[in-house]
Amino acid sequence: MHLEDLLLSVIGYGRETSRYQENLEGGKIEKLPPFVRVDKSFDIKDVADVQLYLFSKQMEKYGHCDQRSARNVKSALNPRVASHEVFDQGSARLLEWLRGEAKRDVKHSFEYSVATLLHMCGLITEWLDYPGMTQDAPDILAFCSEPELVIVGECTKELPDVNKYKSLKERAEKLQKHLRIDTYAVMFTPIKASSDEQNQAWKYDVSFVGSDKLKELHDMATRDKTTKEMLYILTGRHW
Repeated sequence: MHLEDLLLSVIGYGRETSRYQENLEGGKIEKLPPFVRVDKSFDIKDVADVQLYLFSKQMEKYGHCDQRSARNVKSALNPRVASHEVFDQGSARLLEWLRGEAKRDVKHSFEYSVATLLHMCGLITEWLDYPGMTQDAPDILAFCSEPELVIVGECTKELPDVNKYKSLKERAEKLQKHLRIDTYAVMFTPIKASSDEQNQAWKYDVSFVGSDKLKELHDMATRDKTTKEMLYILTGRHW
């Protein structure tokens, strides 16, 4: 197979999704039998990460023959994410805690990581469950000014039971009566949510955010998606 037979498809993820196709011809070639290395550079602006797919020309219908992903570790699309990653490269520790894999104090590490994630999503957050801070409070409050609302968050390492849903809903309603602005109850867990679990939560007007949505929110924050887009993942409601 020759270089002219290959085609590189590039998908860049940022505020918008960009798609490019590049030929490998014209790049610097270095032969390392049985391999050939080609140096080819191009600029893609305003992206946080890219997916690369290598195709054989005229054979695209059979799918790609190789795939790679790359992260722009110096991306400044979202300054909140960029600032965090100066001290936590690639958000490695944050993502570890969001998966419930902290080496110690998993409960509070998970709560703190969720509060940090919501901050990256453009919300103003308060972690209320720090030991000795409050009594009978939700774990997290997250405030948004446009639209004006408050996320009332509870974190759990296990699948929540009915009592947890009821308690969270009551706290959200209590806060809404006091503030007279919309509140949304959200249950966070590092466990992947089934459709049955999500439906159970909705019975109590609670949104369920499991491991898959936590990862999706971090990806969206990295790509500097709008807060309204991320509120949809959190609450299931459009603005």
